[in-house]
Amino acid sequence: MAIWEHANGLARRGHEVHVLHTTVFGEPVESLDDVTWFRFDDRVEHHFCDPHEFHPAEPDFVLCVVGAPPPHLGLPLMWVQAVGAFPVFAERTMFGAPCPKLCTSSFLVEEAVRLGVRRSQAVHQPYGIRHDKYRITRPLDDRPPTVAMLYYPSELKGGDLGVEALLQAKQQVPELTAQLFGVAPPPALPGWITYDRNPPQDELVDRIYNGSRIFVLPSLVEGFGLAAVEAMASGCALVATDCGGSMDYAFHGDTALVSAPSDAAAMADHLVALLTDDQLRTGIAGRGTEHVRRFDWDDSARRLEDTLVRYADDPGALQQPEHVVGLDDEADLDAELAWRLGDYEEEASPT
Repeated sequence: MAIWEHANGLARRGHEVHVLHTTVFGEPVESLDDVTWFRFDDRVEHHFCDPHEFHPAEPDFVLCVVGAPPPHLGLPLMWVQAVGAFPVFAERTMFGAPCPKLCTSSFLVEEAVRLGVRRSQAVHQPYGIRHDKYRITRPLDDRPPTVAMLYYPSELKGGDLGVEALLQAKQQVPELTAQLFGVAPPPALPGWITYDRNPPQDELVDRIYNGSRIFVLPSLVEGFGLAAVEAMASGCALVATDCGGSMDYAFHGDTALVSAPSDAAAMADHLVALLTDDQLRTGIAGRGTEHVRRFDWDDSARRLEDTLVRYADDPGALQQPEHVVGLDDEADLDAELAWRLGDYEEEASPT
């Protein structure tokens, strides 16, 4: 969880940090026993109650994903990790709130500005990754012809398009196998594609990422695409779509092979190219691994600290009213999303 990683980072920088837990993946959180898969810094303080009953002593800031926080919790900030993924009322609240929007990719900054957010209040707050965890443990030239992919049933995540690309690539590379993982129940898959539901983190890194030559990011629209960066840090060559968030790390022919969204045939061609040309694959994988070293949670915490200091010094400067456009009702959001996808399909050059 990105917010939790920032909480750890701020605690490491000497700040008093309180985390209010409500739900994770739709399930209630009543104690840290419910989130054993994440390790918090011992200095972070935890609370398990309704936000209106949460009264830490003299808080300075409160970070929210969507919705307006109770005023007593301090200066508000909105955390923007996606666009087009929430109900209209939630997105209108998120982008229209008179406070800084912490956007986790360059793409989200530009989307926020295009929707009417003041550029001064659209702050690029990048993700990091744990480089002690996501790392190469198996040499690039000693990996089976396996492709890894995070699968979501959501249309925007492009899971079925990714599977279609794998099926097409299999016709040209018969030895290809694939390893999918995710939190949803598995889709119907042929025997050569396996699916792990909620794999343990050590298995995700060592068996899935390091056991694969390639990682596929098939999303139509993506706020960032953290799993892709984790896989790149673990030595996978990246096949990605031009889905927005990937622009921060997927550079065609350099750190990835990139195609237009919805183009399963182009993704399949890129898979075949990397599976049949080890020099191409290891070059892209090596450059990708080096590039994603810049995504670091301590650096992200430092950047957040800089924003918080600037905000505390002059709250009014970052609390100007926003005039959000294109999010008036469900029809407007559908039209906005259709325009966005149509624009990608028309203007992005398949490669």
